[in-house]
Amino acid sequence: MKNKNGFTLIELLGVIVILSILLTMATVTYTTQLKRSKEKVIDIEINSFEDAAASALEDCETNIGTGASSDFCNSHPGMIDVNAEDNITLDELVRYQYIERIKSPYDSKEFCTGSLKVKRVGINQVTHTRKNADGTTSTETWESDDSSSTLIYDTCLTCSGKTTCLRCIGKTQCEKTTSN
Repeated sequence: MKNKNGFTLIELLGVIVILSILLTMATVTYTTQLKRSKEKVIDIEINSFEDAAASALEDCETNIGTGASSDFCNSHPGMIDVNAEDNITLDELVRYQYIERIKSPYDSKEFCTGSLKVKRVGINQVTHTRKNADGTTSTETWESDDSSSTLIYDTCLTCSGKTTCLRCIGKTQCEKTTSN
């Protein structure tokens, strides 16, 4: 009878193959989750950017005619008007202390840059955009009994060379695009 004191080469190779497969699966899962978490951070930062812009515009509305208007409001005088359209940069909102600088989730040593095009869709007006079957887009505007206005945001945030854009009508209908 033979005395078996160890593992054969085949058994050791089998264990190495199994461990390699498990390690590969774990690495893929980790990488996917890391990518998703960075995308969620970008979405949160874009929402913060839009909220800061809305807050700045609200300050302009509140202070109109009071003489208490800020430098931000002075540089965007028409934004309280119906159907007004303006561009606001992330640096501008940081400078006027509506938001803090946004760190890149891709490289913690870098900060993001961004721009936001905002349009106020009129009081008593509703705009509806829909995609047609042929791929074109059509927009309709009509009168409404609702006396509030809606802000349409076209927001782009660039972090470490990767740009993410979000187009939102109000805070409900949003469309996202990403490019390197």
